[in-house]
Amino acid sequence: MKNEIEVTSDVHVKKGRYRFVVLAIVGFHISFVLGSVITFNATFVAMQDLTTSPLYPAYVNGSMPDPDWESPDLAMADRRFVWTPIMKALSYAGSFGGNVVCVQLMVQVIRRFGIHKSMTFIAIIFDIVGFLGAFTVAFSPFALSLSFALFIFCRCVNGLTFSMLFTVAGIVTNDWAPLSERGIFIAVLTGHVEVAALFTMPLCGAIASKIGWPYAFFFSGIVLAIITSIFVFLYRDDPASHPFVGEWEVEKINRGKSKQQTHASSARPPYRAIFSSPVIWASWVAVIGNFFVSQFTISWCPIYLHKVLEYTPAMTGVISVIPLVCQLFIKFTSGIMSDKLSCVDDVTKLRLFNSIAMVGGGVFFAVATIFPPIPNWFDTFLALAPVAIIGFHAGGYPKCLVIVSRQYSAFVMSVVQMVSCSTMFVGSFVIPLLAPDNTFDQWKKIFIIYTSVLVITNTIFVIFAKATPASWTEDRSKRTNRVASID
Repeated sequence: MKNEIEVTSDVHVKKGRYRFVVLAIVGFHISFVLGSVITFNATFVAMQDLTTSPLYPAYVNGSMPDPDWESPDLAMADRRFVWTPIMKALSYAGSFGGNVVCVQLMVQVIRRFGIHKSMTFIAIIFDIVGFLGAFTVAFSPFALSLSFALFIFCRCVNGLTFSMLFTVAGIVTNDWAPLSERGIFIAVLTGHVEVAALFTMPLCGAIASKIGWPYAFFFSGIVLAIITSIFVFLYRDDPASHPFVGEWEVEKINRGKSKQQTHASSARPPYRAIFSSPVIWASWVAVIGNFFVSQFTISWCPIYLHKVLEYTPAMTGVISVIPLVCQLFIKFTSGIMSDKLSCVDDVTKLRLFNSIAMVGGGVFFAVATIFPPIPNWFDTFLALAPVAIIGFHAGGYPKCLVIVSRQYSAFVMSVVQMVSCSTMFVGSFVIPLLAPDNTFDQWKKIFIIYTSVLVITNTIFVIFAKATPASWTEDRSKRTNRVASID
């Protein structure tokens, strides 16, 4: 009897490479889920640009001294919103707060129903919202007309939609990646942050400014609906049950894994053992340093380029994309290198890649505090280099977490989601408070904080990093037999 690989005509199946199709599908899916959330970031300027409001000429000539910029009589695209600094901070922080609250709930949903059903359900809910104007974001003007508190509630609900992304990255890596390819899987799946920003920020920003900010939300909803449809039809939780995966590719994926380690999403975590593991805690600490800088990439870098280095808004948009492209390339390259590099042992590779990312980024931030800013290539390079070089972390703490936790990576990576969003939640308040006027002296203090956080968190990771599965990932029967033989 011929097996599936022999009877199928699909070239990817013949060569046993369907796992890379799955990698691409999941990578794009979680990227556009996050992209739909940060559409608000891309449209924020257009929503607050009073000069493009039809009421602005009357306001300038004095015939309408106190216009209602968000009047319900205006078309949605013509409404504008004026917020205080604390309101702006809350509008960014709201989704991160909602995300932290929902993460563990979504972990339990995944354990109960699996990634396929869970992601499909959440994405469909969000797509319906997207077609109506991305309810939790595009409905914001209506919420604001009632109360700012209702708007913040919408942003918190918005955080639900991306509360499982890192959890999905951990599970898919464990379920679909052979042990020798974990680096590239982690690099691609954790790259959803950069991919989302790379596509959403310039594209939705252009739609918001040229066509109208509500249409950016409609566009995001439609794109996510298409990606979700592809995900529904082409992804399965278990490679062995997938009609496009042959027997020998399943064997390659599961080679070296125990039976428990091939069913990650249903594994009940040993919470006490996990929270007693120094290497797990050290990796979670490294998350703080990484995402403190990641928020600079997504939220604050354009502000620094425009306010401090004095680039025009158009040039700011172009320049902001460059480090994201570089970071994505470095992340993918480091993921492959961490799998293929054989001249050093695995734990040394983890320490090396993580140190290049964090200490290297810290050095550039430190140097940036020395030179007074002028709009030239050198100052721009100093500001953007840390954003790009942080991509080397793909071969560091994320891979360490997956190696050590194996089948329990769903829970471990869910904590990564919580830590990362908590970090960005705090950063949403800290950075505006430290740099209210966006002067170079104020940003020097921020860069010094960035440097300190990166170096300290990396040092803790380097001390405790390991590259072997924890004892609590083994089959219980093996651990029992080992104890019995000693007795």
